Amino acid sequence: RMAARLMPKATTQPTASTVYREMILLRYHYGYTVREIAKMLELSLSATIKLDQRAKTKLKKLCEEAGIL
Repeated sequence: RMAARLMPKATTQPTASTVYREMILLRYHYGYTVREIAKMLELSLSATIKLDQRAKTKLKKLCEEAGIL
């Protein structure tokens, strides 16, 4: 019982910000297409397109709050 509490969970869900960060990096830093990212993340193409839109919106908001844009 004690060992079970000390072991980290093997299946932790990524947070939204982690997924957005991953999307931005894959798409704009590493240059993958949305279709390639969909395959990597095992998502539908439409879900990946929406994820890309949300990630860009979040990034824009963060940049505006930081005074970059």
